Amino acid sequence: MKRFLGVLISLSFLIFVSPAEAGHEPVGISLGLVPKSAAAPLVTQIEKSLASSKYFLLRKAVTVPGGNNPWPDNQWKIWRGQTDARVALVGTVKKTGEGTEISCRAIDLKGGFESKQVSSSGSDLESIAREIVRFLHSRYPLRAVLSSLKDDLFLLDVGLQDGVKEGNTFVYWRYPESFKERLAEFQVTKANQLCSEAKLLKGATKLLQLRTSALLVTEDPSEILSR
Repeated sequence: MKRFLGVLISLSFLIFVSPAEAGHEPVGISLGLVPKSAAAPLVTQIEKSLASSKYFLLRKAVTVPGGNNPWPDNQWKIWRGQTDARVALVGTVKKTGEGTEISCRAIDLKGGFESKQVSSSGSDLESIAREIVRFLHSRYPLRAVLSSLKDDLFLLDVGLQDGVKEGNTFVYWRYPESFKERLAEFQVTKANQLCSEAKLLKGATKLLQLRTSALLVTEDPSEILSR
């Protein structure tokens, strides 16, 4: 009976956690990609890939100033005034002898944080677009609320409808915004439509005693990049 009540409490908690609190809302993305030398088709392909993703919501494009980056320190504040997106993907796209090349970086419009520059090139536009979307996904991975069911079994409030699959890894971070210091890792063992079961792979054993408390975990960014 006690075990049943523990499961019920955990399920009740997850049901009443808002999507915004758990981080399930799609991340708004605005593009600021400047196509050169008839390279616009790649920008269109990236737009299509973002539009079909479960993780992102394409927003109004931002205007990229002339000249080479880095841009002025306050440029992200100007972009923030042009869109309600969380992230701006800015850079250049150009034709090369072997196809099309993109060089870009992600700017967090909430805090002005800037990613390292990412480059990709080739003749397969769809493949390049998937690579860019995968990069964005690793910077803004799916977040979930995790709570304990029993022993070493845990419950995630994300499932198949969120793109979660059996074998996916989620990480509990000491500093989640910068993905520093992994405290524990969990692997999905069963994915249902609305929620998933997971087991503790490694980390603090005290997490096994969780009953009514919960943790905010994110998909493993390195796993996303390797897909």
